[in-house]
Amino acid sequence: MKLSVAMATYNGEKFLKEQLDSILNQTRLPDEIVISDDASTDRTPEILIEYKEKYPKLIKLLLNKANVGFVKNFERAIMNTTGDLVALSDQDDVWLPEKLEKESKILKEHQDIGMVFCDLEIVDEELKMLVPSLWKTRKWDLDGIIKGRKFFEMIVDSNRVTGCTIVIRRDVLRKLIPFDKRVFVHDHWLAVGSALLTDVYAFNKPLVLYRQHSSNQIGSSRKKKKISDIISIARKKRNFLESLAEYIENEEIKDKEGLLKEVYKLQSFWNKRYKLYISKNFGGRIVILIFLLLKSGLYRKKMSILKDAIFAISPELEISLENKFFNKGDVQ
Repeated sequence: MKLSVAMATYNGEKFLKEQLDSILNQTRLPDEIVISDDASTDRTPEILIEYKEKYPKLIKLLLNKANVGFVKNFERAIMNTTGDLVALSDQDDVWLPEKLEKESKILKEHQDIGMVFCDLEIVDEELKMLVPSLWKTRKWDLDGIIKGRKFFEMIVDSNRVTGCTIVIRRDVLRKLIPFDKRVFVHDHWLAVGSALLTDVYAFNKPLVLYRQHSSNQIGSSRKKKKISDIISIARKKRNFLESLAEYIENEEIKDKEGLLKEVYKLQSFWNKRYKLYISKNFGGRIVILIFLLLKSGLYRKKMSILKDAIFAISPELEISLENKFFNKGDVQ
C-alpha cells in the first residue's frame, strides 16, 4: 500500500528540520511527503525548498499565497496526497523511527480498521522528557481494536486523538474532507468521522515525541485564559456538534437515529453553556446554571460543574481562580 505523509507548516523554522529528518529516518519510508505552508513569514519556506531540492521525487511542496488557518492548511496537504494510507504530521515534533512501520502494519493486517493512532511522550524544546505517556497521565485506557460506536461515544465530546499520531485510510478520508468551516480542530473531526464509518486501533505505546514550546499552535501546554476564551471554546464546540449532526443526517450510517439523539443532546448542552458564558445578567446565569445542573451527567469532569457554578455567580472570580489554581485549559 502506498503511504503518504501530509504536513502543515507555519512559521516553524526552529524545529522543522528535526521533524523532517525524523520522517526521512523512518524504518518504513513514506512514498511521498506533501507539505503545505500557510504563508510563513520566517525561514520555513526556505527550509522546505531546501528539502524539496534534496528530495525532489519524495517531497511535494505547496506554498500558500495567503494564510488560510491550520485546519484548511492541513486540508490542502491531505487533499494533495495520493497514498492508500495518509499519516498526518505537525512541524515541531519528532517521530520515533518505527512509527510509520508499526502503524501501517496494523492497517495492513486489519482491513476492517480505518484509522490507527498512538500514545505520545511529551518533551520540552530540547526533547527532554516531561511526561512519559500522555495517555497514562490523562488516565485514558486505550489499547488495540476499538469498535466504532464505542469509540464515538468516548470522543464525541472529548477528543483523545492527537493529529500527529494518525495514519488513516484514503477510503475513510474521502468521506471526511473537505472540512466544514465549523470544524475547528481537524484531528477531532477525523477521529469522530472514522468512528462513525469504521473501527479504529489505539497503539498504546508512544511513537511521537510531542514537543511543548511557547509557539505551539495547539497542544498540551496551557496559557492564561480570559472570558472571551471560554466563550470561544463553547461556541466552537456547539458549532462542531451542529456540523456533526448534519454530517450524520446526510450519510449512510448505522443507527443514525441513536447517534443523532446523542449529538443533539450534547449540542443543546453546549448551547446552554455558551449562553451562560455570554450572559451579562446574574439572574439569567443562575437560571441557565439550574438547567445545566439538571444535566450534570453530560459534564466530563466534576470540576467543570464547580467552574460553571462559580462563573454563574462571578465570571471574573472564575477566571481568576482558573488561572491561579485550576489551570486545566479547556472547558470540559
